[in-house]
Amino acid sequence: MTDLMRSAGLSYYPDVARSVGLDPKQMMRKVRLPLAVLDKPDTPIAVTSLRRLLELSAEASGAEDFGLRLAERGGLTNFGAVGLIVREQATVSEAIEAFSRFIHVHHDGMKLEVTRDKQIVTVTLHLRGRQPTAPRQSIDMALGSVHRIIQSLFSSDW
Repeated sequence: MTDLMRSAGLSYYPDVARSVGLDPKQMMRKVRLPLAVLDKPDTPIAVTSLRRLLELSAEASGAEDFGLRLAERGGLTNFGAVGLIVREQATVSEAIEAFSRFIHVHHDGMKLEVTRDKQIVTVTLHLRGRQPTAPRQSIDMALGSVHRIIQSLFSSDW
C-alpha cells in the first residue's frame, strides 16, 4: 500500500528550491512528480516521491536543512480541512488533540501521539515507511511543521 499525502506539502517547494539555487521544475521531473500538483493542493501524491524530492534537493543544493526550510514557510493553511478544524478549537490542548486525530486526512503515513503527565505534554511523531526510519529531510520537514503549528497556536505566548 502506498502512503499518500496532500500535495499542499509542496506549496512552498518552488520558493525554497530557488532560494538554494535549484530549478524546482527540473527537480520535480526527476522524481516524477507532475508540476500540476503545485496548483492543486488537494491532489494526493505518494509520500515516497516527496521524500525522494526532499533528499535529492538537499543533496543537490548542499542545504542540509532543506526540510526545515520548507517547514518554516508552511503553517495550518497547508493542512487544508485539518488546519481549519485545528484552528477552530477552543484551547491549544484541544487543537493539538484535533491535529493528532485528523492528521491522517492530510498525510496517511503520519501519526501524532499526544500523552500527558501532570504539567508535561509530549507529542510523538510517527512516520510510516518501508525503510527502518524515514529519510532525514522528511523527518525534519514533519517535525518542523508540527513545531510551526504548535507555535502558531500559542501565538505570542510561545
